[in-house]
Amino acid sequence: MKSTLFHPRLLLVGLLLLPAGLLGEELSIELDLSEGEWIERNYPLALAVSNWPQANEGRLAIVIDDLDVSDLFRRESDRLVYRPELMPLPRGESEMVIYLVSADGGWTELARHPIRVRQPGGFEAVSARPTLDIEVQGTHDPEGGDDQNGQTETRATGQFRLESSALRQGWAYGFEVGILGVSEREEALRFSTDGKGAPQIDLSSYLATVSNGGYRLEVGHVSVGQSRQLMSGFSSRGLSLALPLGSRVTFGAGVLNGTQVVGWDNLLGLSESQHRVDTASVGVELLSRPGGLRLDGTWLDATILPLSNFGQGNLQDREVSSGWGVSLQSSTGGGRFALRGGFSRSTFTNPQDLLLGQGSELVGVVEETRGAQFAEIDLNLFRTMMGEGDIPVSLDLSVKHQRVDPLYRSIGASVSSDIEENGGELRATVG
Repeated sequence: MKSTLFHPRLLLVGLLLLPAGLLGEELSIELDLSEGEWIERNYPLALAVSNWPQANEGRLAIVIDDLDVSDLFRRESDRLVYRPELMPLPRGESEMVIYLVSADGGWTELARHPIRVRQPGGFEAVSARPTLDIEVQGTHDPEGGDDQNGQTETRATGQFRLESSALRQGWAYGFEVGILGVSEREEALRFSTDGKGAPQIDLSSYLATVSNGGYRLEVGHVSVGQSRQLMSGFSSRGLSLALPLGSRVTFGAGVLNGTQVVGWDNLLGLSESQHRVDTASVGVELLSRPGGLRLDGTWLDATILPLSNFGQGNLQDREVSSGWGVSLQSSTGGGRFALRGGFSRSTFTNPQDLLLGQGSELVGVVEETRGAQFAEIDLNLFRTMMGEGDIPVSLDLSVKHQRVDPLYRSIGASVSSDIEENGGELRATVG
């Protein structure tokens, strides 16, 4: 007769009825958030628990940034759900750690999850850095004044600056502002133009930015232009915009005041249409590798009235400038070869200014259209390592050419006219 005590079917049923811990299944904790997801302070975090620990195995403890919040979770079936109505989640980026606390008081880490909670206004990150500099100067004249103690004068200058930034759903926001205050009106920012009406506390600069990837909008004191001989780093108060048009094309535009301005008036710098610099540019990556071969085009249209920059006392003349330029740059991935070149065409004139002439007969300036060009090549002839100490040795060749026609001028770039330069450089480097 065969014994049925260890029948295979009975053994299988017995294994299925054993506690899960005896089969070697580990306790695991999963958080109901996607990687990098940002949540609000009142979000009910949920932890999915598999193979819940038995009473004799211990209990679960949950810690957020060194604060034990276990009592703020309630059990719902196979989940632990946070109760934000009792205590909202901490703002910013934190780390949540789940432990198994044994009966003898030992703590074993089971899981670790980052949590990201938005700042006020729904922002994911907010920062602000204010600074205040105060300078006090005193002078004493022992022979001045009406008494024997002499005369003492004190001057004070204060500079306040604020830099702030915020991030929300991929959009980055930035704001910078500078304010200057002086005790003596003669030292005010706009004293040279406004005289006794110049404010003693004035806005020296500000810049507000909004960006997301290749999109960027700037308002305030901006700098635009990458065309070396037509529109290069022109800075003033105004607007600038950068837009990606697909993966290889970028578009940029700027509208700026014709001179440097400060103060609370004319915040955008665009109140005078006849004192403005307008520019636009298009860049195209001709190869799939960025920087492999790039073509850029720039357009400029500018009119400047006879107004000086703040703090500047020179005599200005009305100027009109327009033009276009193209540039090409290329480089190899290893940096052994680089090419930069460009050509610009600019039309410039000084229209007649009756105020400047003061009734005198002046010789009229003829409108001139002139060109400018440049080319640069950088070539690494060889690189090697020498000696037992692996000393780097390299030999580089640079060739440069620049030509600017007589009477060439552009409001958007500071370029000397009537020049032609050709040169080269051979440079050896050891160590």
